[in-house]
Amino acid sequence: MNNRNLPVPRQPAPLGDRDDLTFNFAAVLPGQAGSKHTHRAYFRWVDQYLVDLTGVKPTRGPQRIQRMCALPIPVLQNCLSATQLRAWLGMLHSRGQGKQALMQARASILTLTSLLAEAGWLDDYVPATMTRVKMPRAEGGAAPRSLARHG
Repeated sequence: MNNRNLPVPRQPAPLGDRDDLTFNFAAVLPGQAGSKHTHRAYFRWVDQYLVDLTGVKPTRGPQRIQRMCALPIPVLQNCLSATQLRAWLGMLHSRGQGKQALMQARASILTLTSLLAEAGWLDDYVPATMTRVKMPRAEGGAAPRSLARHG
């Protein structure tokens, strides 16, 4: 048998440096969240998530939109998890963010995660586990206990 007649397997085209891969959140968000106000809020929360968990500098205005048009996929793959979302929501709660803000912050990260999975950049289990992250519980208005009472 002559091997010259066998098909040659095609090698996938190189993607370049994986660190250069980006996700255009601004382009795909309109199908998920309706108003421009919601888009702006989601951009703000995603930016804050990246600031808090990766140490990048915060952005505003055109710089934030530019960031949302080119979110670094390797960074997102490393920082999007249920554990990190839970910790981040706890941080926001400890900073005094209210229930509505926490709900919007959570929704923005869950939307981003879902869109990344839909595009094939995250495994489907990632958004599934992240949706199970509950909101931090309120303190219930109880006054903090003093250690001096135990005397």
